[in-house]
Amino acid sequence: MNKFFALTLLALSFNSFAMGGKPEVESPVVKESDKQVTESADITSKEITSAEASSVNLSQILPKYQWHLISAQNQEGEALKGVIVEGTPNIEMLFNDNSMIVRNTCNQLMAGYSVESTGSLLKVGQIAQTMRACIDPDMALKDDAMIALLSNLNTVSVEQVATQVTTDDTVTLVMTDNNSNVFRFNGVLTPEAYFGQAGQQMFLEISPDHVACELPVANSQCIQIREIVYDESFRQSVPDPTWIVYPNAIDGFMHEAGQRNIVRVKRFTHLSEQAQSNSLKPDPFYVLELVVESSIANPQ
Repeated sequence: MNKFFALTLLALSFNSFAMGGKPEVESPVVKESDKQVTESADITSKEITSAEASSVNLSQILPKYQWHLISAQNQEGEALKGVIVEGTPNIEMLFNDNSMIVRNTCNQLMAGYSVESTGSLLKVGQIAQTMRACIDPDMALKDDAMIALLSNLNTVSVEQVATQVTTDDTVTLVMTDNNSNVFRFNGVLTPEAYFGQAGQQMFLEISPDHVACELPVANSQCIQIREIVYDESFRQSVPDPTWIVYPNAIDGFMHEAGQRNIVRVKRFTHLSEQAQSNSLKPDPFYVLELVVESSIANPQ
């Protein structure tokens, strides 16, 4: 068995999120036509100012969104070097009831967290990370910046909430550290909220070879995927060896040609044809949970 795979699964066994814990989904579904729309009393229906941010219960709002980093500045308002890198996905945070992950860094970061009874103070526990070598120094800077932020949190606040939580980018999360650095994250509804379901956890193998796509963009390059199954002893099997051309990206994952990966994902499908026709997301829609294995195909 691959040593990295075994160590990764061992590390992740200590938190429910990484082992596929299901976040509570109470926020509205995006499409009213899906007949999945529910009202949420957890989010006020008016804009929240910075002074009122402490009234928002973080334990209720954090798990409902994927938090995409949009800016990282020092106390002089200057951008922190290497935290946002053009051409690479922005850092993203995801929260469950008691655990969180940070992805789109070089290594995936994981930690437990808690919110005090008032709902306004976030405490992050010991941070664990995968052991991937960071060849790109810019990606290593992302790791360093997020570890420093989460290890030295000063304040966490919700800067604004839209009047209707029916679209993405309605919530801004602001974090500061003890060095007065300010990180701002846009909130995007989680797939669980968007699709109105918990999703199916599964493993995918991604071929090192890209192939030409027909859809959605002609002459573009698509990834090839197939399902991997593990037994109780973590032995791999491939139910169907046929590669499937997937014309979309796996959310939270950027594949490099020539690299073979096994990833743990959640798979989401639309609950009706009407929902699929009205949706901006593909069907099926895969969301990265964990990179289990990575290797270079036919290394020279």
